[in-house]
Amino acid sequence: MYVNISEFKYSLILSIVLIFCLSSSKAQDPDKYTEILNKTFFETSQTDFEKALQVADSLYQISETPLFQTRSLMLTASLYEQAGELKKSIKFAEQANKIIEKTEHFDWQTRVQGFMASQYRILSLYNQSAIYSDKAYEAAKKIPDQKASRITLAMIMQEKAFLAKAQNDHHKAIDLFREASKYLDDEKGNISVAQNYQLMAQTAIDLKEYDKALSYLDTALDKWDELPPTYGKGYIFINYAEAYLVKDNLDKAKYYIDQASEIAQTSTYLEFLRRYYVVKTEYFSRTDNIDNFRSALSKRDSINAILALKKTDYLDESYTDLTSKNEALSIDLETRKYLILVAIILLLSGLGYFIYYRREKNRQVEKFQAILAEFQQAKQKEEELSLKGIDEPILEPAILKEQKLKKEVTQDETQSESPIVSAEVEEQILRKLKAFEKSKHFRDPNISLPGLASYCDTNTKYLSYCINHHKGMNFNHYINNLRVQYIIDKLINEPVYRKYKFATLAEEAGFSSSNKFSTVFKKATTLAPSVFIKELEKEALEVEV
Repeated sequence: MYVNISEFKYSLILSIVLIFCLSSSKAQDPDKYTEILNKTFFETSQTDFEKALQVADSLYQISETPLFQTRSLMLTASLYEQAGELKKSIKFAEQANKIIEKTEHFDWQTRVQGFMASQYRILSLYNQSAIYSDKAYEAAKKIPDQKASRITLAMIMQEKAFLAKAQNDHHKAIDLFREASKYLDDEKGNISVAQNYQLMAQTAIDLKEYDKALSYLDTALDKWDELPPTYGKGYIFINYAEAYLVKDNLDKAKYYIDQASEIAQTSTYLEFLRRYYVVKTEYFSRTDNIDNFRSALSKRDSINAILALKKTDYLDESYTDLTSKNEALSIDLETRKYLILVAIILLLSGLGYFIYYRREKNRQVEKFQAILAEFQQAKQKEEELSLKGIDEPILEPAILKEQKLKKEVTQDETQSESPIVSAEVEEQILRKLKAFEKSKHFRDPNISLPGLASYCDTNTKYLSYCINHHKGMNFNHYINNLRVQYIIDKLINEPVYRKYKFATLAEEAGFSSSNKFSTVFKKATTLAPSVFIKELEKEALEVEV
């Protein structure tokens, strides 16, 4: 087996140095341990990631207590998190959790479990995230030291805020970040305080409250003070750039992008680098710098692909582990190929459904807008004709006319079976139909062709001929069409109808059941009643804004 001699020598020397530093007495020196750990995380990892991992591993090898073992394992987990290696990050965090939960170090139980809650949230495994968040909260309540308790409670509030952000509840998130700030000592050089203000700024940007965001960022930068320029400070610069880009202050945006660039050049934290290239891409797009835009876009997409792959790797491994526990037999090569094929098919199916869903959604919105416009135009034209004293049948929207069924009789049948109706009788029937439409008698669930013929002082053959000839549909479709127009009018002009159940709307219009109402409504408009009502509500909100 090939061994890199230089790396081996380095690891050996590193272990000897650490042992000398930390084991000058029987008990390890907590302050010295913390100093090395912080230097590794905040400084070494920013310039030499592999060296930082080696230090973390050496710290674990010489750790004499569960607490030191946990802290070194969490250093490794945090380093892998920066690199986007979620699978390895969770693996080391779980190892640390198994060690620390057997002790009474409740502050570190809280930190480890809070970290795991964050990782599962990033993976969108919200149930797992909530489980570890609750565990962290229970552990925090048992911390005897009040200052340590307050810090851990702040961490829990921040994790809950992150979860709210992940679920797009930004108002709740910023309230939770404010709650977290109450548990922190508001002093310069406190990284927790500085990061909390940065997180509040990011959430304010999500809420489009850019002046507030800039105020939070000023405070965050002030609190950062002389702390090392890690990715945390880089996030502050990125948020500044985002806010100034929106405010169209390109000079200031460039200044803060340049500040972030100094940190990005040595950082290995993929999520930070992704955000950095996102804001660079936006800046170059705004300044029409095509070459730099393409370069930044390419790097952003590459990092996105790596992060997505790391996330998929963890989920794939979790699935494999679960399968291994449930099945004694190992999966052979052919089965693996089959599973991969199934996964690809499912992925393509999901992608196809997503594309279909987006197109269908766009079609529904366009259809709704067309129905609304046509309906309003039809009503306006009817009112204009009424003011002029022109007695015309009720005008129906063209969008509903498109949904009429073709006549159920052929041209030959029409010529042979249609009764000969005089112009005077035909005109009389049409006037009666107009009166019928205005009377809203079509809402009567018992309305029938003979009943309507009696109302029009004619027989069923003459009435059927007029409905077919002038309305382009048979009796049943004519009545259902009037009912749909009636309900659409109510939904548009009387918002209270939007809150009614379908059964109530069906009864109001004269349908025998809510199912019948939904079927006829969709057939007439190509939209389900629920979709139509939802779009109406959305339209009303946009008008209010």
